[in-house]
Amino acid sequence: MASGSFGPLFHWGKTVPSGIHITPSEICFAAAALILFVFYIRMKMRFNEAEAARILARSHEAAWNERDLKLGVIETFKDVQDAWGKGDFPRLHALLERKLYQEWQLRKAEADMADGTRETVSDVTVNEVEIVNAKDFFDNSKDEFTARISFNATEAVIRSGTETRIENGVFVEYWKMARLRDQWKVREIMRDGLLVRMSLALDPSFLESGKDGARG
Repeated sequence: MASGSFGPLFHWGKTVPSGIHITPSEICFAAAALILFVFYIRMKMRFNEAEAARILARSHEAAWNERDLKLGVIETFKDVQDAWGKGDFPRLHALLERKLYQEWQLRKAEADMADGTRETVSDVTVNEVEIVNAKDFFDNSKDEFTARISFNATEAVIRSGTETRIENGVFVEYWKMARLRDQWKVREIMRDGLLVRMSLALDPSFLESGKDGARG
């Protein structure tokens, strides 16, 4: 191969092979914009956490007792992990909101039709639970909150009865809980990451907290 037959993809202040012209100042501007956006997401998350703390502090309802909510999240978290690992769907039906339950049923059915792959979580130790978002309406059926759960666990992928991948470590997930009558059920589970934090910080449904019969 002749020397220089393929130059670097990116040249400062020059035209890249695709024809796109990028200057150093444009790179700096994009980097600064990204930093500011990440900072905004962090501040918005902190604002949501402060608002959740305010809701918990002012509510006189037993359903919004902070200590009970956190204990309930831990219990539900462990029950869901155990039930999923054992394939106990009647038990999951009592813990998950209908839409999520149906999604998990479909997920298991598809795995069974393929190669029987399933995921398990064991040796679970919950390190911390924090309420990071909360909505408290006069209409209790609209109430929901999101808990950030930090935990140690062993995650395994089992295919055809054999463990094919095992991962030990500390994980962080966000569990969105919905109020159905006087019970909190799991509405959504999200593994921590920038996109998830963006979704939580910018969730338009939380803008409803100032209207539609919201308390406060």
